[in-house]
Formats: sequence, structure tokens, C-alpha cells
Amino acid sequence: MLAAADMDETAALRYMLPWLAEEVRRTREVMGEDYWPYGIRDNEHTLRAFLRYSREQGLAHRSWEPRDLFAKECHDQVVV
Repeated sequence: MLAAADMDETAALRYMLPWLAEEVRRTREVMGEDYWPYGIRDNEHTLRAFLRYSREQGLAHRSWEPRDLFAKECHDQVVV
């Protein structure tokens, strides 16, 4: 994840946020090291909950699978 590379470097802050180091530490403490996982496999639990809530609340007319959220042309590009 390029955006998060060296985020916890404190010699010269990469981003203009003076409390960045403390916020990164707190975020990792609460959410773990990989707090923005990529791919269907690493997000399956969250995606399934989202899809279930969507169906239960009448926002979706049928039940969906996480893979259904991505265009078929992208399936080989999506980390499964």
C-alpha cells in the first residue's frame, strides 16, 4: 500500500499532520497492523455483513455474493 508507506516515519513527517505518529499508533492498536486490507478474501466478513444488511433493509432486491460487486472483467484483477 503505497499511500501508507513510511507513514510512521518520524524523522521527517511525510504528511502535514503534527499528530500523525500518535494517530497511526492508536489506529494500529485498535484495528491492527493492516487496517485497510485489500481484496475480497481479506474483506469477506465485512462485505458479507454489508450485503446482508442491504438485503435486510430492502436496499437490495436479492442476496448477493461479495464477488458480485465487481465487474466480471475485473475478476482476474481482484485479489481473491
